[in-house]
Amino acid sequence: MLGIMLYRLALPAALIAIVSSPACAGESLSSRVSEAILIIEGAESCFQSPDPKWYDTSRSELANETRVVSDALDAQGDAYAAAWKNHLHWPLLVSNLGEPSETNLDQLALVRRWLYSNREGLEYPFFSQLREKLDAHLDAVYTFSEPNLQAEHQRRLVVLRQQLLELVNDPSDRNASALGRTLGWFKKTKQTPEKISRVHSLVSLPNAQIIVTKPLISRVVALLASEVDETLPVSDRLTVQGTSLLSQPRTANVHGTARTHGYLGVALNENSDLADIRVTYAGEIESYCRAIIGPVTVGMKTVGPVSAITPIEVSLRGVTLRPTDVSPEVRTRVTNVDGKNALVRLIGERRVSEPESKRQMSSRARYKASDLLQKEMDERIETAVREIRAEFTRTKQSLDNFQEVLAPIAREGATPRLHGIQSTSDAVVVNGWAGRSTQLGAPTNCPPESLASDVQARFHVSFFNNMGETIMAGKTFTDEYFMNYGKILLPQLPPPLMVHSRSQRWAIVAAKPRPLEISIPSASHFRIIMRMQQVEISGEQFVGSATLTVNYVLTQNEFGEYQLERQGVAQLESQLPKASQDFLLEKFNAFFASTLNGGGVALPEGGTLGSLRSLKPDGVYADRDWLAIGVEVQKEFLEAWIPQVKE
Repeated sequence: MLGIMLYRLALPAALIAIVSSPACAGESLSSRVSEAILIIEGAESCFQSPDPKWYDTSRSELANETRVVSDALDAQGDAYAAAWKNHLHWPLLVSNLGEPSETNLDQLALVRRWLYSNREGLEYPFFSQLREKLDAHLDAVYTFSEPNLQAEHQRRLVVLRQQLLELVNDPSDRNASALGRTLGWFKKTKQTPEKISRVHSLVSLPNAQIIVTKPLISRVVALLASEVDETLPVSDRLTVQGTSLLSQPRTANVHGTARTHGYLGVALNENSDLADIRVTYAGEIESYCRAIIGPVTVGMKTVGPVSAITPIEVSLRGVTLRPTDVSPEVRTRVTNVDGKNALVRLIGERRVSEPESKRQMSSRARYKASDLLQKEMDERIETAVREIRAEFTRTKQSLDNFQEVLAPIAREGATPRLHGIQSTSDAVVVNGWAGRSTQLGAPTNCPPESLASDVQARFHVSFFNNMGETIMAGKTFTDEYFMNYGKILLPQLPPPLMVHSRSQRWAIVAAKPRPLEISIPSASHFRIIMRMQQVEISGEQFVGSATLTVNYVLTQNEFGEYQLERQGVAQLESQLPKASQDFLLEKFNAFFASTLNGGGVALPEGGTLGSLRSLKPDGVYADRDWLAIGVEVQKEFLEAWIPQVKE
């Protein structure tokens, strides 16, 4: 199911959660690693003994937040508070808020494990500060519990250099994850933080991207309002200066209409910090006006080409509209001059034919053309941006239907994060990252030859492996867990996964640190490895490592739909008795079915996400540990979607 299943699950996750690509992202891995090695040269001399104030501050902040949460739980009633505190192992938390010698690191880690467990409610903001403060204090407790921190610092630097070289020779996710754990140690102990941060940014690139190409953006703009044909009223009041020392300034009241006709377009500028989008306008303006200057009425015609650019900057902070820049190249001529008598008309004709009068009329006409077009462009684009923001709100409401699937990700602290939006001359790129401080993103960029679709969703295997490690490592997964997710991921639940009163109960404990490892060893081939450290069948526990390996190949069925076909059956390496091994293989061969196509995952009906049901992948690329899914957005979809934006 992996190809389509990951598309249907990870794309909404990226939209909710939806690292600005570092400046070095275009450089080769070897050059980035060479720079990283130079950065940590001589880092042995940078060791610093931890400051006791760090421990005291983190402990104080955690103790304060513990009291806040405890009081809030107690206010809901004894039974309510007892249920939560029992789940969170509250006595262990309270008893480990003392001095370093009085604090048990393993017990605090156990509290954290339950604070990030899959219990409904833990994803709410109520617990967010407690989670944050506990993580911070755990780092301090670990650091102050290290018996010889300086010696460990020296050893880790040797390992770090070796792992950097290994990553160049083999940029696999397995090597990257090992390097991430080493970098994570330095972050946890706050050793050489600036150097480690620079090294991390060099070797860890975004592991998720959504790419929207310029042709699609242009087609959306074309459907919204490609042609501009507006007739606007012109009303102006200006002072006409005299042309001699004896003549007096005159007030001119100008009235008429101006028609602009042209077309909107889109241009993208390269910017690694934000999406720099330019809405362009190119057209003609034609204006007919009458200027009443005392006893004289002057008819004027203004024509000529005009262009405009409205910059739109899109970043994680929101959408910012920059002032519209209008470039008019209009010309103004007098069509007629009227007066109450022939003498007045003659004086008026002479005055308007003077060079200074012509200059003033042309200058004012250009200004007025710019002003009118700027207001028109700003109004159109501000309206469009308001509708886009409203559509984002509707999209979020549609995503609420995915909460049952996605809430566990938030509870376990594995929610992917948006880290930046950027633009190239060809596309807008949304960069995301799934991982913790002890994990790396992608060591290499997605191959540029992957796909050329309107929209691409790109995922490095570390995106899934990092989330898998955060959610699974060291935790118990029961038969009910596999049954529930089998219902979600498979079109029909296989009998071996059904749990009932007569079924033989079973569970596994996922290994640390990398329980789930997805890799793409060759083009269109997937390998899934699941590592276990304990198995329980019918109450009997088997402690020891067990490794499950499943291989798939990406294919298309007779309808052209992408799917994963299992190659052979799942393989299990373990010291389990044969009967127990056969029992587990039956379960896992049912869960990792012979054909995976995401048939059990359905987008909600209605709204923006409902309209996505009509989109089908037009290409899937899988190679070098990158999965890219392309979608060609048909005109029919855009025409059906655009009215929702215009509502």
